[in-house]
Parts: sequence; C-alpha cells; structure tokens
Amino acid sequence: MGKKLSEWLILAKADLDSAEILMNSAKYVTSVSIYLSHQAVEKTFKYLLSQYDESILKTHDLMKLLSQLRKHVDVLQEYIYEIQELDQYYPKLRY
Repeated sequence: MGKKLSEWLILAKADLDSAEILMNSAKYVTSVSIYLSHQAVEKTFKYLLSQYDESILKTHDLMKLLSQLRKHVDVLQEYIYEIQELDQYYPKLRY
C-alpha cells in the first residue's frame, strides 16, 4: 500500500472533517459529503486491518473490509446498518 500507518488515520480525519464542513455549508453538497465519509471509513478500516497484520484488500467495499475486521473488532457490529447504507451509495457517487 505504501502509506505509513498513521497516514491512513490523518487522511481519514481530513476526509471526515471535509464531509462535515460540506454537510454544514449553505450549499449542502450531499453526494460529496457521502463520498468523503465513505473514504474516511474505508481508510480507518484499512488502518485497523494493518494494525492486526491482516492483508489489505484492494477494494472500496466496506462490507468486505468489515468482514475481515470482525474477528478483531466486535464493536463495529453495532454500526452495520450505517456501514451498509454508506457502502451502497459509493458506486453511484463514484461512477
């Protein structure tokens, strides 16, 4: 992957901050905000996978990444609905 581990979290935080700014802006750019939120979650998942010495799939599919993380991080289960919702919009927004 080439990124330092801490870089994943720095980039994820920047994406999340940008998404929040857009959500609170007068123009309210929903699609970009959702895209950036997805990116933040994806980068965080990939960071966590690297922390557990798991291979990082070359995918943007949050549910696939989550399935890798399940054996290490149980707390994510309570957010599965939100992760599924976010994941379903990504291809529509990206392409």
